[in-house]
Amino acid sequence: MKKVISFALVLIAIFSMTASASADSQTIYSDTSVTVFGPLDEYKPINDPAWGAAHQAVLTWIHPLWPALDPAFWISNTYYIEGNIAGDTWRMFRKTVDLCENAYDISGTITANSDNAEEVYVNGTFVGSEGTVQGPADNGWWWQTSKDYPYEATGDTLVFDFIVRNYAGSSYPESNPTGLIFQISVNYSCPLEVVIDIKPGSFPSCFNNNGNGLIPVAIFGSESFDVRDVDLSTVLLESLPVAMKPNGKYMAAYQDVDLDSYEDLVVKFQDEDGVFEPGDEFATLTGNLFDGTPFFGVGDICVRP
Repeated sequence: MKKVISFALVLIAIFSMTASASADSQTIYSDTSVTVFGPLDEYKPINDPAWGAAHQAVLTWIHPLWPALDPAFWISNTYYIEGNIAGDTWRMFRKTVDLCENAYDISGTITANSDNAEEVYVNGTFVGSEGTVQGPADNGWWWQTSKDYPYEATGDTLVFDFIVRNYAGSSYPESNPTGLIFQISVNYSCPLEVVIDIKPGSFPSCFNNNGNGLIPVAIFGSESFDVRDVDLSTVLLESLPVAMKPNGKYMAAYQDVDLDSYEDLVVKFQDEDGVFEPGDEFATLTGNLFDGTPFFGVGDICVRP
């Protein structure tokens, strides 16, 4: 998304912005928004091309002895199990969850149950299993109870994968069904979004990307955001740190750029060849406050060839 910051928009955004990072949470339940792969007649790891194309999960036939996990649903690839009913089969289920940009401190618990056994992954990392998903079947009645899988993760998007194995047994669908049910708690924090202007007062914000100049960026303060709280040692424009003066001090100045009576912070970055390319339309500034709170801001740019 291109974020164009004109002088007027800066004023509007400053007065409407609340300068605080936010903690958030979601609870995700198994339903038909989940995608499913397979079934396969042998175990394959996640992301193996043998899983083939994804399909939307469906609400499956529920065995009378399967426990509920309201308001989650038991799901599978078909209502009644089909195909190799009497043999070992594997299905992979995937749920993707979008968080805020630059989300951090991500953790939660996955509560899952399947018939017969499952492996659980978050962003490709194995977090636990119940029953035998690989190797000789142990024929345990693992579907009688749900299992909790605590996890920690990083990223703006979380991908939850479940590999479910149905053990060989009866060829009658209602005697050897398969399915998955889960609920997922996701706890995370969203960084503070600040208003910035790259090359303050100019639009478009064009510069040469040849390693021979300085790029000024204004970070705007407001009633709820004190720019004196910014830890300059953590501030980056993409990968560029704040430039240093010959005396070892940062190229930074506190001034009221937009004349709104709130102090702003203007920092300068030494241009480096290759950081920006012609055609780039925006750049992201990141950093931390002295109390450790992360922040970011997005500004428009124009790179001269």
